[in-house]
Amino acid sequence: MGEHETLKNGTLVVYTNIDDEDVFGVIMEFVEKHEKYLSPAIKVHWFDDDQPTYETVTAILDPEEDYIRVVSYAV
Repeated sequence: MGEHETLKNGTLVVYTNIDDEDVFGVIMEFVEKHEKYLSPAIKVHWFDDDQPTYETVTAILDPEEDYIRVVSYAV
């Protein structure tokens, strides 16, 4: 199983914005090759503004990236 397969629909993620506020979202979809990033991405629905964005799988799974991370994995 590839690492990205741990990012299932329903996984809870958090993003720290420029104001140092945590914004929570839930994964809604996996995209094998996103047109903008040209790499695997996930669609996240954010609770603060009720809007979706696409985020790279690499950024979410990279422990060095501290602005976005998984809070709770879906089962």
